[in-house]
Amino acid sequence: MHNDQTLELAVLQCVFMAQDGDSLLKSLLPEDFVKEEYRHVFRICLDLSVHGKNVDFPTVCSTLNGQTWWEEKGGSGWLAQHLSVDVPFWPIHSFAPALRTLTILRMQEELHLSHGDIEANIAELEQARDSYLGLLP
Repeated sequence: MHNDQTLELAVLQCVFMAQDGDSLLKSLLPEDFVKEEYRHVFRICLDLSVHGKNVDFPTVCSTLNGQTWWEEKGGSGWLAQHLSVDVPFWPIHSFAPALRTLTILRMQEELHLSHGDIEANIAELEQARDSYLGLLP
């Protein structure tokens, strides 16, 4: 499985610290995150941004309050702990392309092409094409 949870966490840190966060919100989709909890947090950040609201720690936490998975993880304490972890330095402009590349590699692994069954392969490729196009911002 192609994923990098450290990279996913670095993206969330940048979104919360407003370091190119707006660009990341416009360049990525929740499906780019493998870790389900990070995907949920990113989805909330994206929703807040689309509706012109602040994408900051208190707003995201208050939006997530009451959701079962959030409460089970420990709520704002869980998120604060994850956001305070040091992540390796990468150039910020490389985050979105790197995360998107991992998404595409995962999608490629999921393709099930069979030898000789051309119609089934074409159908599978067309479905994959539609999924790839859905990743475009």
